[in-house]
Amino acid sequence: MPEQKSLENSWKTLEGIDWDLLHKQKLALVELAMSDRLMAGECEHLEGIINLLDNLGDEAERKHLFIYPENPEEEKDRPSR
Repeated sequence: MPEQKSLENSWKTLEGIDWDLLHKQKLALVELAMSDRLMAGECEHLEGIINLLDNLGDEAERKHLFIYPENPEEEKDRPSR
C-alpha cells in the first residue's frame, strides 16, 4: 500500500520537530486569536492553523514524539528541547 508507506515516511520527517516549541507557538496563536487585535476573518484563518497544529500535536503524542503538559500554567515556563 504506497499511501501508508508515504505517511510513515512523513512522520519520520516530523521526528525532528521541536514539539515543545511548536506547542508554545500554537498557544501564542490561540492567545492572539482570542485578543481584540484581529478582525473576524483573520481569526478564522488562525483557527485553521491552530486546528492543524492541534491535530499534529495529537498525532505526535500518539506516536510518542510529544507529551502535552498536564498543567496549562506550566506550559509557558517549560523549556524547549
